[in-house]
Amino acid sequence: MKTKLIYISFLFFLFSCTKNENINGDQKTVISGLINNFQKHPDYNTIELRIPDILSGKIIQKESIDAKGTFKFELDLENATDITILYKAFFHVFITPGDSIHLTINNDFINNNPESYTELYAHCKVSGTAQKINEEVSGFFAFLEDSVYNINTLNDSVNVLAPMPIKAYLERELDKQYLALERFNNRNNTSEHFQNWAKNHLKYRTWSLLFQYPIFHNFPSSMEQLKKTGYMSLIPEEYLSFLDSFENVRNNKLLEVGSYNEFLRGYNSYINYLIPEDTIKYYRSLYQSNFKKGFDYFINHYSSNADGFIKDFLIANHYYWTLEEQHYNNLKYIVDFGQIEDSLLRKKVEKKFYYEQKIFENPELHPDANINEKVENNKFLKTLKTKYKNNVIFIDFWAPWCKPCMEEIPYAQELKKQYEKEDVVFVYLGTNCQKESWELTIKEKAIKGEHFLLTKKQSEELADIFDIRGIPHYVLLDKNGKVTRKFAPRPSSGEELTSLIDKNLKTNL
Repeated sequence: MKTKLIYISFLFFLFSCTKNENINGDQKTVISGLINNFQKHPDYNTIELRIPDILSGKIIQKESIDAKGTFKFELDLENATDITILYKAFFHVFITPGDSIHLTINNDFINNNPESYTELYAHCKVSGTAQKINEEVSGFFAFLEDSVYNINTLNDSVNVLAPMPIKAYLERELDKQYLALERFNNRNNTSEHFQNWAKNHLKYRTWSLLFQYPIFHNFPSSMEQLKKTGYMSLIPEEYLSFLDSFENVRNNKLLEVGSYNEFLRGYNSYINYLIPEDTIKYYRSLYQSNFKKGFDYFINHYSSNADGFIKDFLIANHYYWTLEEQHYNNLKYIVDFGQIEDSLLRKKVEKKFYYEQKIFENPELHPDANINEKVENNKFLKTLKTKYKNNVIFIDFWAPWCKPCMEEIPYAQELKKQYEKEDVVFVYLGTNCQKESWELTIKEKAIKGEHFLLTKKQSEELADIFDIRGIPHYVLLDKNGKVTRKFAPRPSSGEELTSLIDKNLKTNL
């Protein structure tokens, strides 16, 4: 098997960025571990957990590995869930609040290039209170990846197939996966808990892919049409028939399934796809001039297009996003938690609101309080700041294979023309891509700006500084080289971004 097996996850590529905040919960959950042969690869000295979260998408936690190869996480976990361990490769673990589990990872796979997922997953052993279900989960993922699931075929199909053929293709694939699960269950005498979890995982992973299709497919339609009609105008109504069997109530058992969280976020994207792009840009721009009108437009849109638990999720997610985008000071005047009927979602939004309130009132408590120190201590960023001294710097993390990245490029180019006589530099940082495709894309698309291809080490360092969990990702530095926004708006956001650039052009040097 190719080396790339080590780097890819079982999920079709999803985008989700979040701050590293504590998770609610009363029971402490412990994940400890040992890296065997740690001294053979001392540069791999951190380990990362990716924990699904219903509103933020996922929560990232990192810990250092000590000289003995040991590490430990203490989590305030809300509910049982499948999580991803990232240590060079992705490993999948199931954990319940109050569990105490121990991981033993043999890092021989780094050099040995496993020939299969079964061989790769054999390098990570789980013991402790959740040993049984973890043997089932890891065994099933390996069996599924080796026997049924083909990420390359899926990506190719999404790009070329029309809506109804891709729906039929994904449904056939789901049937194959159900049959594979049945064979796995029969061979391994699996627990009822695992069987229910696995079936839901497969279903909601497929449904989340159906939701992602509109934005990843290469539609021949021009962007002008999408601006006026929205993505869902290109999708037949019968494409969404899978939602006929969706149970629109909160099911706590489903919160144990990471792909269910992705499905909910896909539902949020689907509802947003109903809005023409120009309309979204207009109401987002109002966040700078008439916040209440802009915010209320989206609340009313969600209330008009959904009900029950999904409506609560959409509204809660919008509150969460608004707070993530640092609009607490505007939201505090109109906030109405009563708009969210579901108690779990309301509690999470309230927690987020009061967290942002505390940070707003005490900026020194912000987790990014020392971000400029991190920037100054990073060799690449320090060189970048020196090279473009006294300029506002708009940084675009992108890759040729990333369709959303490429869709934003024309907007960024227009933005560059708009500011060509101003002290603004547009920096494009190629990440996780090959030099040949990177150079070819820049030439073919005539992408004007300052271009750098990041090394793997540089990509990891910058991802850590700016909390990059997916691309495209944008960062804005002021004329003094200070970070203004580590989650800057996309070029297509219009006035939302230009108002920030204009503000930073006025920075006193």
